[in-house]
Amino acid sequence: MWKMFRIVLLVIALAQNKPLAASQGVVCPTGFQNVHGSCYWVSLTPTTWKAATVICQSHNAHLADFSTDDEIVPVMLDAVIPKSSSFKYRDPKVWIDAVYSPSKRHWIWSHDSSLVNYRYFTQLAHSPGTTERCVFAIVNTGIHPWAHEFDVNCENSYLPLCETSPI
Repeated sequence: MWKMFRIVLLVIALAQNKPLAASQGVVCPTGFQNVHGSCYWVSLTPTTWKAATVICQSHNAHLADFSTDDEIVPVMLDAVIPKSSSFKYRDPKVWIDAVYSPSKRHWIWSHDSSLVNYRYFTQLAHSPGTTERCVFAIVNTGIHPWAHEFDVNCENSYLPLCETSPI
């Protein structure tokens, strides 16, 4: 029931072109959804990783980054799945901000060059070689939702998941 209420509020806010206010007082830019104090928006147009970064920047945002892989599940369930469920994406694959830096020989969050913590993202290859590699995330929306990240060629096409700060 609560999930349906949140979806109705989201639709009303988007229809009125007003920012979304969360119960804890967080206000997000129009079209973005508050999840635990950050604001997220997903484009429903699959694109390459580089084009996804440009799309996010055009919305004054960056591809989403996460401290742990556990943070991905609520973002996907609250911000991505409701928007994409009326379309063809049941368990959508979304680009996140992680990219392999051959010069640092490490995965980084591209918007600030901080290192990805392998403790929480153990499935990322530690040495993907010299080819550019980027990361997409997917959430299984079954009874016990879980997230998984995969490193792939950056020219693949997935949905951009953008993140920005509250207003």
